[in-house]
This record gives sequence, C-alpha cells and structure tokens, in this order.
Amino acid sequence: MPDTVRTLSALQALLADNVTRAISPQDLRDAVISAVGFCYGRALSANATLTTDDIVVAATGGSNGITLTLPPVASCQYKIMAIIKVDSGAGAVTIDAHSTETINGSLTHSLTTQWQCVILWCSGTGWLILANA
Repeated sequence: MPDTVRTLSALQALLADNVTRAISPQDLRDAVISAVGFCYGRALSANATLTTDDIVVAATGGSNGITLTLPPVASCQYKIMAIIKVDSGAGAVTIDAHSTETINGSLTHSLTTQWQCVILWCSGTGWLILANA
C-alpha cells in the first residue's frame, strides 16, 4: 500500500489515543512520512481563513490586495506559521488576527513588497512576530 501524507489535524486525531491499539503499521508509516521532510504549504491569491494545518503560505496580493485571517489562538498554541508575499503587485497581503486577537499587539500586519515574509508564533493568547523580512 502506498504511503499517504496526512495533514497535522488528521495525524493528531489518529494518534491522540492508542488505548484500543487501533493504529495500524500503515498508519504509523503514514505518520513518519507526514512528519519527516514535509512542511504543509499552499498558495493563496484571494481572501482566506488560514487553518491549523497551514505552516507556509505563499500569498499573491495582486493589484487590490488580499486578507488572510489567522485561526483562533486557542487552537494554535506554540504553532509557527510563515507567510510570504510572492508577487510584485501593488496590493498588500494583510494578515488579520482572529476576531479581537492580536499580532504583536495589533489587529493586523501587512506585507507590502515582493518577497516580504513574516514568521509568526502563537503564544496561546496572541500571535508574536519572530521575524519580519
């Protein structure tokens, strides 16, 4: 059977509790394949709500800009996420914290130039910027 790369949330659901010994050898292989050398990423060019599975996001702001909304901090404690603006368009990639949550004390953070990148870390009570280049 071929190995399957699974999302972080699928792995957490599968491996959360093995009291019933329900995890098969193939499930364990899939977990290793998913965790080693794999970094979940996706490209976005329209407004979107990010998920707890997102690790790397390559975003295109285009001419009008887009807004990426972060998941709630309660579901992301100790998570790291990187977002990069990959286009040279005039539109910014605006990162919006969920509801009234914050990014370094602000509701939003914007990437305005091509290749500008931010690395965020969730403390469990807010998002902190670890690097902004």
